[in-house]
Amino acid sequence: MTDPTSSPLYAEAIRARRRSPREVVTWLLALAALVVFGVFSTSRDVSTATASYEEVTVTATGEFQSGEGVRTRRRVSTREVRHVEVSMPDGSTRSVRSEDIRVGDEVTICRDPEGELLAKRPKVSVWPCLFSIGALAATLGVAVLGPVLWRSTGRGIAAPTRPVPRRPAGPLGTGGRHTRCAGGLARGADHAGLLSVDLAI
Repeated sequence: MTDPTSSPLYAEAIRARRRSPREVVTWLLALAALVVFGVFSTSRDVSTATASYEEVTVTATGEFQSGEGVRTRRRVSTREVRHVEVSMPDGSTRSVRSEDIRVGDEVTICRDPEGELLAKRPKVSVWPCLFSIGALAATLGVAVLGPVLWRSTGRGIAAPTRPVPRRPAGPLGTGGRHTRCAGGLARGADHAGLLSVDLAI
């Protein structure tokens, strides 16, 4: 009789049972990292949105180009960025980065809590927030449904069991049995309602 443990299905069932917990843990760690990234991005945007910006009316008096580093996916490059010199209400001269303000314009710009001048108030993107919520929902879903799916697919695969060998039949039929009696070995076997006992003394 062929041993079922040598079947490829048996080996696949064992591998599935061992692999499923690791896959669930890997998914949980990956989604947790995404949640952390989303929370960090969201908190940064929230702090930007809730920051108090002061509106300042200035007059553009000049312009100049300045090189600034721009980070891309592969490298950091330097490009020329236009800055505008503006006259502040207190008479001082500052600069603000802008492509739209022209020399001689009187415009209203923003000043952040650190004193930096901005041509426009920063806009808050909702994508990091939505991304964080989606990653958190996916993490909770894997945490709740992962064990259930694991039990139903990984551990639920019943591995084939080894066959239990049948004991040989007795001398007069099937289902032979041995018992010890009166210092000797008594062998009995039921066959057509008859009992045969051999005593060895």
